[in-house]
Amino acid sequence: MTTKQIILLVTFMESIATILVERGIYFYTEKFYHFEKIHNLLLAFLFGLFYAGAAVTTERISSRFGEKRTLLAIMLLHIPMLVLFQAGNSSMLILGTIFSAILYGFKWPIIESFMMSGDTPNIAIKSIGRFNVSWSCSVPIALLIAGRLIDINHWALFAVSGIITLISIVFVTLLPPKPTHLSEDHPERPVEETLSSYRSLLTASRWLMFCSYCFLWTLAAILPIIFNRMQVSVTYASPLSSIIDVMRATMFVLCQFWTAWHGRKMPLVLIMAGLPLGFVLAMFGANIPVIILGEIVFGLSAGMCYYAALYYAMVIKNASVEAGGAHEGVIGMGFAVGPMLTAIGFWLGTAWKSEILGIMVGVSPLIILCTFKTTKNLINKVKENK
Repeated sequence: MTTKQIILLVTFMESIATILVERGIYFYTEKFYHFEKIHNLLLAFLFGLFYAGAAVTTERISSRFGEKRTLLAIMLLHIPMLVLFQAGNSSMLILGTIFSAILYGFKWPIIESFMMSGDTPNIAIKSIGRFNVSWSCSVPIALLIAGRLIDINHWALFAVSGIITLISIVFVTLLPPKPTHLSEDHPERPVEETLSSYRSLLTASRWLMFCSYCFLWTLAAILPIIFNRMQVSVTYASPLSSIIDVMRATMFVLCQFWTAWHGRKMPLVLIMAGLPLGFVLAMFGANIPVIILGEIVFGLSAGMCYYAALYYAMVIKNASVEAGGAHEGVIGMGFAVGPMLTAIGFWLGTAWKSEILGIMVGVSPLIILCTFKTTKNLINKVKENK
C-alpha cells in the first residue's frame, strides 16, 4: 500500500472512531444523564476550547518528536481516554471530553499533512477531495450506528471506538517517519501573485468555515434534543442528524470533479447566504421536513467552505503540519464559540420568554462578523486582480 492509501484507510476508520465519541456523546448524555440543551452546549464549548488549543500546538510537538511517532502516541492514548467515559459519572465524562478534545486536536493536522505531502497544487485538489470524501462518508455511518450502540448499553459506544482505533494503529505503523514536501523551487509551486490571491481567499473561506462549525456544533448538541421532543427515538434521530454530513460528502465529491471553483470568489458569496439560512431552518423548523431541508442547505454550504479552506491552506503552506494545525484550530474555535453564543441566546430567551428570539440575538454577532470579514477579504482579492 502507498502512503496515501494507508492514510485514506486510517482517515476513514479514525473518523468513525472519532465521530462515535465526538458527536455520539450528545445522544449519550441525553439518554443516560438527561442533559438539557444548555448542558450539551456547555459540554460542546469545553470540547472546542481544548480542541483548538491542541490543534495549533501540533506542529511544535510533531517537529520535535516526528510526525509518525507523535501520531502513534496520540492514538495509543485514545484507549485510557475512552475508559474515562465509562466511569459512570458526569465528572469523569467531562474529563473524558477534555482529554478527547486534546487528542483529536493533535491527531488530524498530522494526518492531513501526510495526505497532502508532496502534492502539486493540481494534484492537491484530488488528494484533498479523496481525503474529504474518506472522512465525511464515515460520519453518517458513525451516526447511524451510534444510536444503536447507545441503545445496547452505556459502554458499547466507547468500546467500538476503541477497537477501531486499535486497528488503525496497525496501519499507522506502516507510514514513513515523516511526510515529504514539495521543494519550494519546484516549477509547479504557485508564483507569489497567485499565492497572494489565495491568501485572501484562504482568510475568507476560513471565516466561513469558522461560522459553519459554530453552527454545526450547535446543531450537533441541540438536534438530539429537538428530535427527542418530536418523539423520534435515538435509533432514528442519529441518522436524521447525519443528513448534514451526507450533504457535505456530496459537496466534497462535486468539488473534486468541478475544479473551476478554486481561485474564484462567487462560491464563497453563495456560502455566506447558505450557512445562516440552513442553520435557521434546521434549528427552528416546525416539522421534520423543514429541519431536513435546513440540514441539506447547511451541509452543502459547509462542505464547500471546508474544501476551499483546506485547499488554500495546504497550497500556501506546502502541506505542512502547521497548515493542518491552523485549519483544525479554526474548526476547534467554531466548536467552542458556536455553543457559547447559543448558550447565551438560551439565557436571553429564558429572560425574554422567547427561545427563538434569544438564540437569534445570541448568534447574530457571529453572522455579522463572518459576513463582514469574508466580504472584506473578497474585496481585497478583487483589488489585487486589478
